[in-house]
Amino acid sequence: MDKIVAVQLDLKPLCRDGGPRTDPARIQTTLAAACAVLQLAIEDLRDVIYRLDGPTESRAPTPRTARELPPDD
Repeated sequence: MDKIVAVQLDLKPLCRDGGPRTDPARIQTTLAAACAVLQLAIEDLRDVIYRLDGPTESRAPTPRTARELPPDD
């Protein structure tokens, strides 16, 4: 949950709310970092669900790092 809140806080300034415009380079950096953290949060959630549901061979999580691209599902 902490990671999802961190992503929300990082992205909030990028939303158009009538405030000052954000530097395009900062937008790119912020989006890249938010995507990496969001991927880790999704992995954490998947691991929690896996532990709650119990192990089965077909649903075993495969560890990834934030730098790897998610599969095209």
